Amino acid sequence: IFSKIAARYNIDLIVEEAYYMFPELIEKLYNKFDQDVVILIDEYDKPIISNLKSPLKENNANFKVIDENQDYLKMLYDYLKPLEGYLEKVFITGVSKFSKLSIFSTLNNLFEIDQESKFAEIMGYTEAELNKYFKPHLHFAKLAEKNGLTISECRKKFKQMYNGFRFTEKDSRVYNPFSVGSALKNTRFDNYWFKSGTPTFLIELIKKENFQITNLNNLEVNKNKLDATDIKKLKLIPLLFQTGYLTIKKIKNKEIYKLGYPNLEVEKSLTQNILDEFTNEKIELPLIYYIKKSLINKNLEKFIEQMKSIFAGLVNINIPKSLQDREAYYNSLFYLITTLLTDNNLNVYS
Repeated sequence: IFSKIAARYNIDLIVEEAYYMFPELIEKLYNKFDQDVVILIDEYDKPIISNLKSPLKENNANFKVIDENQDYLKMLYDYLKPLEGYLEKVFITGVSKFSKLSIFSTLNNLFEIDQESKFAEIMGYTEAELNKYFKPHLHFAKLAEKNGLTISECRKKFKQMYNGFRFTEKDSRVYNPFSVGSALKNTRFDNYWFKSGTPTFLIELIKKENFQITNLNNLEVNKNKLDATDIKKLKLIPLLFQTGYLTIKKIKNKEIYKLGYPNLEVEKSLTQNILDEFTNEKIELPLIYYIKKSLINKNLEKFIEQMKSIFAGLVNINIPKSLQDREAYYNSLFYLITTLLTDNNLNVYS
């Protein structure tokens, strides 16, 4: 990537190693344009996350690769400190914090903005921005018409699906920009979050901690517990919060955060991924549709028959052997299925 950037600006780089090319490129850009350089780095943690297949054992072979990648990235970013005089701004994004301490230890002047109130709305559309940039009669009319809704009904469903992300103490909630653009472009309500997939290590953490899935939408935690820095001692809730699967619903006494799913899109996306893992992908979405249809038609006998069919089909699956764990497994499974049934036409309560 450094070679491509250099070629774009007709700059010749002498060195070949990437961690040496980085500072050389910065200096030559500065000298060529006589201006401070702005650096934007997206997904700084990808070399870490992409190798985090299973966080369950410290002797996992992937940890060796992760350690090597952390050392390499640290060497790369260490060059930014002595080059401060050449830099206007450096903006770095990622989905996690657990590798920050080791990678950026030299850069002691970095300022984290993810939980700063003045940046609460930087990563999504607010309701006001949605109204300003996306006109109902222009952008929402086609979506409403295709789905048989009034514009008012369409906006309500749109908010339930894609709004709700809150990152700071400021009570400001934003829409996922990618989902907003995708839904309006495709004129279809869909779980666009699902297409990115849920990291395998998150699913494994859920299984490892024997976590009750039903509790995910109503958690209370101390805000200090939401930072995860040790990659070999990962905790589920901080990771779900950092990756956007959980968001702030309410703050009590500035210390206790009530967490939950930000919206239906995220809830159903995570639910589908967990369900696939729990059942070895033996429950297909068309079957969920027919179960929903039975409930909407108030055909209880058909609903029971379909549910029994699902449970009977779960053969060759590592279902817990103890009575307590087996009961928890089926309880979670039933909850996952009913969560996928929920939409504007059907609400499931327990």
